[in-house]
Amino acid sequence: MTSGPDMPWVLRGVSFSVSRGELVAIVGASGAGKSTIALLAAGLYAPTEGIVRLSGRDTQEWTESELAQRVALITQETHVFHDTIRRNLLYANEQATEPDIERACQAARLGPLIASLPDGYDTQVGERGYRLSGGERQRLAVARALLKDAHLVVLDEPTSQLDAETELLIKETTRQLFADKAVLTIAHRLSTILDANRILVLDDGNIAEEGTHDSLMARSDGRYAALYSAQVREA
Repeated sequence: MTSGPDMPWVLRGVSFSVSRGELVAIVGASGAGKSTIALLAAGLYAPTEGIVRLSGRDTQEWTESELAQRVALITQETHVFHDTIRRNLLYANEQATEPDIERACQAARLGPLIASLPDGYDTQVGERGYRLSGGERQRLAVARALLKDAHLVVLDEPTSQLDAETELLIKETTRQLFADKAVLTIAHRLSTILDANRILVLDDGNIAEEGTHDSLMARSDGRYAALYSAQVREA
């Protein structure tokens, strides 16, 4: 994968799979190619070489609307439309019923917020309405993903700008709600992926290490152990 003709490779020889019910985490230094993998998995980038498959089918064969319905991408920059909370949710699935919306919001822990607003789901949000906090935006993104009933959930450092308490809440919520999905998470804070089924360590566009947190920490001279130890010292 390159960023253009005659440009350096961003990813080289990267190959892995994520199965239903599995959480796979991608970690690495800034510029290692983590977010590129997230965008490839979501079908927003096309690989210059190789194939990205979703449910066994090349993502280039899916239409944009098919991919949008089958892949849920949650990033640290959740887009909120200048519209009602209800409409912001229905953008994920126009066919969602009122019970569907209520279940998704309760599961994503948006229920107390919506109950506190004078117009509930019909409250205007955005520049001309109620300003959602970072944590509330992330919960909105989780509710959208639940309404999609996606095959693959891609989390691209969604909690990196949140406080520790909100980050833990979002982590626990997503882990529980997406337990039956294939989940690919791009992690900055390694403390959020200690329970991942597999951790892939990217270095200069390659998978340098792969394993669980415990198996990678057992390699005292490994890249993952160094990254984790550095974050513990900074905490």
